[in-house]
Amino acid sequence: SSPFGTPKATKMSKVLKVFLVLIVCVFPLSAQQYKDTEETLKATVIKREPTVQPESRYANMPVEAVPWGFGPGPDALSTYMASFINPAVERRFEALCRDFRPEIVHVQHLMGLSPRLPAIARRAGARLVITLHDYWFVCSNTWLFRWSREQCPGPGLGYYCGGCALHRLHRRPQPLLMALAAPVFVARTRVLRRALLGADYLIAPSQAVANRLAGQGIPLERLHVVAHGIVTAPAHTA
Repeated sequence: SSPFGTPKATKMSKVLKVFLVLIVCVFPLSAQQYKDTEETLKATVIKREPTVQPESRYANMPVEAVPWGFGPGPDALSTYMASFINPAVERRFEALCRDFRPEIVHVQHLMGLSPRLPAIARRAGARLVITLHDYWFVCSNTWLFRWSREQCPGPGLGYYCGGCALHRLHRRPQPLLMALAAPVFVARTRVLRRALLGADYLIAPSQAVANRLAGQGIPLERLHVVAHGIVTAPAHTA
């Protein structure tokens, strides 16, 4: 069954209006697969990608490109600030929701966009799905590895997050600066966890990802493991 109870094989009697929220030039399905779903799916894509024209199309779907990060350019600081707020993207997304009136918003990522997009989607009356492709919601480094290449157990009180931030800014991690930066990362974790818990359906691509996120305070019963599909050649009949 689908996340909301409609069997996959059942042909819907009306067009389902869906927003896909992406951050890169990779779509979950091929162009032909999107065309094949045209009878049951009308999707608008909002994506964070500076190289895409503001108005373009993919298969049968319009694409809306929005600025990367909160600030003058797509650097580490503006990307980090967008973990808290990004007024330009929020206003654009709210206007798109008002015009398009999606029934489902499927978030593939929020890096460089805004953690407020899920709440905007819910206020617009949409059901919300978030697919967790990595650990960005609990790790600003994305992969739960420290600057020292050690595996990180999670943000905790934010101390080691400060070290990673200094490293990304080409500064040597120092205990005093790491301690001073820690509260900012505690706040980031709180904001993004709240965004996640506002979803109707959370998808993890593997049990390992689900378990790691559950260890960071996301209830395991809220996480549904849906493995990435593999494109295979059609079977040849003799």
